[in-house]
Amino acid sequence: MDPICTLAVVGAGTAGCVLAARLSEDPNTKVLLIEAGDRMSYFTKIPLTPTVAQQGPYDWSVRTTPQKYSSFGLWNQSQIIPRGKGLGGSGQINFMMHGVGLPKDYERWESLGFKGWSFKDLRPYFVKAFGTASAECDPEMCSADGRCPYSSIRFENKKAASIYILKNHRELDNIFVNKEIVLAAGSVKTPQILMLSGVGPEKLLKKLKIKVIARNEQVGKNLHDHMNTPVYVSIERPISITLSKIFKFNTLWDYVWNRKGLLSFPPMAGVEYFGNSALMLFAMGSASERLMRDLSNYKHEVFRKTFPFHHSSSKEGFIFLATCTQPRSRGTVSLSDISTNTPPLVNPNYLQNGRDVKCIVKALKRIIKIVSSKPFRDIGAKIHWPRPERCQSFWNGSRTSKKIPKPAKTLNKDLVKRTTVAENDKKDRVKMNTGNNFVSDDYLECVVREVAVTGHHAGGTCAGGTVVDHKLRLKSVTGVRIMDASVMPSPTSLYPNSVLVSMAEKAAEIIKHDPAIHHDTLQKTTDRRGGGRKCVKHVRQNGLQADQVYIAQAQVSENKTKDANRCGINSAFYRKKFAEVNTIKTTQQCH
Repeated sequence: MDPICTLAVVGAGTAGCVLAARLSEDPNTKVLLIEAGDRMSYFTKIPLTPTVAQQGPYDWSVRTTPQKYSSFGLWNQSQIIPRGKGLGGSGQINFMMHGVGLPKDYERWESLGFKGWSFKDLRPYFVKAFGTASAECDPEMCSADGRCPYSSIRFENKKAASIYILKNHRELDNIFVNKEIVLAAGSVKTPQILMLSGVGPEKLLKKLKIKVIARNEQVGKNLHDHMNTPVYVSIERPISITLSKIFKFNTLWDYVWNRKGLLSFPPMAGVEYFGNSALMLFAMGSASERLMRDLSNYKHEVFRKTFPFHHSSSKEGFIFLATCTQPRSRGTVSLSDISTNTPPLVNPNYLQNGRDVKCIVKALKRIIKIVSSKPFRDIGAKIHWPRPERCQSFWNGSRTSKKIPKPAKTLNKDLVKRTTVAENDKKDRVKMNTGNNFVSDDYLECVVREVAVTGHHAGGTCAGGTVVDHKLRLKSVTGVRIMDASVMPSPTSLYPNSVLVSMAEKAAEIIKHDPAIHHDTLQKTTDRRGGGRKCVKHVRQNGLQADQVYIAQAQVSENKTKDANRCGINSAFYRKKFAEVNTIKTTQQCH
């Protein structure tokens, strides 16, 4: 068995592209970057429109199992979690929000056994990752001739020896790796690959008759994600983004020729933190039923009750997204069968912990205070609370309602003692009144469980400290590391994309300075036909369809280094960094 590359990086997403670029800076290291998707569409390069690529050919569109504690307003109580499929990964179809979380987020990692990844440890890599000039993809150095779905890792004596990729629906290509395989396939695909390779919960593997290579009960566990509860706010000033404005010729002209105008801004306009609660302002006034309902999997009536102006393309307004930055609910990723073509069973267990609901309710209450402020009053801001049928029994907007809500916790304690329950109720109505509609905590909790949707930040399924060690090495085996969102033991405060870029920068340094890799020179090998790799033909593998194979070999010659080349990324500065590629060559397909 002759190796063809020093390292293989599985997944050209946020972390995978950084790893491939940095590791290939060593002229003696030959890096194979494997990606199941293709180069993404032009829409992902426009700041306002990357989410248009969701649920298309550039999205794995992961559907969760029916949720027990949430998603009551969604079809089958199932969430659709966008996962990028193509160069750039999920970072190509997100809202372009840059953030590194809070120092205490990383302190929590330390307490969970993931040592060496504190905020202080990562700070130099934040500077390294985002202190660079931007650049566009150089076609001469970046090419994609197809797609290369990965199947499983082949182990020899608990050491990763090669990785199988399926081609033409029936042929397995066996990619031999001299040193290490780095999994960067994301928080859903990475645990799936491990379990299909025989690393994971022993009982599950034996049930599916998968040979157990290494028992690790934590593979696929600890899935965490943020949830966002939308609240529409209408305004009377023409200052928001609407579909009628976007589809004007001048808007397109401004962006194409000047990179200005509405299309040059990401849809997320701002965020406010208070404790573990947060509010994000989504600047779109048009809540298109045709687009947003299908992306979120809302039931028809629930969507219309949540976004009252769904039929209008010119209505001015915006959407608040209330969230909890440190959710406590944890879920799982598991296998339903041994077919790589069958999506894994994803159960985030959203809102299983009641504290997550109260945390989001706190953010919803904050909306009232913000909208009541003078700047928002000046633009005629008015809250339109979601009114799903299931929550109507908790709605206290009607004058005939006999239910007396509990005194608000924000009232002065001495005042509560001196007043009757009825007087407290009257004061609560003053605090919570928006458009003559009173909302109680019970109502808001019901709304959260009814209409909250994924925050697109799934992680934790191969957590540092339990599945991988502090150097990202997979425990109980050798030759495998993991670097993607799955290694995050707990969530960062909102946006993880920039954090993953910095973590990948550090991971590259760790791998580069590993004596077992750094001091060895790649052994040059050829197969019987004189090619650069071996092929296993006509070997059947369950599922995993692919019409083409995409394999990018990233390598740098001593006299040819391009620091600023990027591949498959958008023009925003923090999107460009993670896909930095020095030199990429496309290998020929097997014949």
